[in-house]
Amino acid sequence: MYAINMLGGICNYIAVNNSADEMRKKIVNTDSKLVFTVNIAQKAIMEAVGDLSNISVITIPLYNSMPFITKALVKSKMKEAVDNSVLNWNDFLRKGNDTIFEHPNVDGDTPAIIEYTSGTTGESKGALHPNRTSNMIAYNYSHMGEEMIFNPGERFLNILPPFVAYGIFVGVHMPLCLGVEVYLCPSPD
Repeated sequence: MYAINMLGGICNYIAVNNSADEMRKKIVNTDSKLVFTVNIAQKAIMEAVGDLSNISVITIPLYNSMPFITKALVKSKMKEAVDNSVLNWNDFLRKGNDTIFEHPNVDGDTPAIIEYTSGTTGESKGALHPNRTSNMIAYNYSHMGEEMIFNPGERFLNILPPFVAYGIFVGVHMPLCLGVEVYLCPSPD
């Protein structure tokens, strides 16, 4: 999210439990060019992307962020889907090694994140949030008084996924701004 923002891009968070048609519509309507996905959701994403030739899909193995022993165990049991139209995260990073990129001017009004409404009164709609939204939420939490004090080095358990506005703004961005380590719980049940 932060790297995409620094490059002037907009994060378009899509729930992978949406139907392929819903995901495709959200990718097309926002003119997304890159789709980052964890490897366990790759099949659903590829179904959504289908024949869209202007979309690049980068897959990130879930075990990349696991401790060494856990990573080795999970990797040995996980059957990787091989799809030549998908770029592996590590290959994606290597492709950019010699790339020089001039950073655009990013400020508080620069669009940063698209989060989707629940769709309770109709179809889910994308809400575009500028950088200021994320930063004001973090700022407000840092000034809420004694009961909301977070100290650098503490841990924050986030059980909400980033495709929910609360999940990204309060569950990820706010704790990181306050120097708090974030633990993501991908399956809160």
